[in-house]
Amino acid sequence: MIQTEINRALIRALLIFAALVCGPSAGAQERWFQVEVIVFERLDDGGLSAESWLPDPGRPPVEDSIRLIGAEESPVEGEVNFAYRLLGPSQYSLRDTFGGLRASRTYRPLLHHVWRQPGLSQRRARWVHLYVPPESVGGFAPAAPRIDGTLRVYLSRYLHADADILYQREGVETPFRLQT
Repeated sequence: MIQTEINRALIRALLIFAALVCGPSAGAQERWFQVEVIVFERLDDGGLSAESWLPDPGRPPVEDSIRLIGAEESPVEGEVNFAYRLLGPSQYSLRDTFGGLRASRTYRPLLHHVWRQPGLSQRRARWVHLYVPPESVGGFAPAAPRIDGTLRVYLSRYLHADADILYQREGVETPFRLQT
């Protein structure tokens, strides 16, 4: 019965869409990228048996991750490409996508962030802390945050992204963890 309930919750699992757009150069050798992430929940009951969830998925390691700096916080004077600073809505490339998710009966957007960062190797790239506190989505108040985890974008031959994100769904004790 418990596994059935977990499978029913599957479709409401966390999905991530990240648009990685080449941004302005900070120097002759260093490339910068603008990262745009939308995290959304799938609400319908399709694909229930696509995955199974661990009873205790653990928590993503966020201790050494970078906290995104709010758009209202001022960058360092003279700094043009201030890394890991949330950008305002005028910088969003996926506004229409987010609006479509919001208008949908199938999906509910939970997070939409845009920031700039340098294109670093996998070894040097930093994990970014993605966090949606419980009170920010419909008054939901579990013991854990609604979304809590990390995303790392790095440059190899191509641009890559790794994610380790925990999603606490309303009415379900066990959170879901997405690792890529």
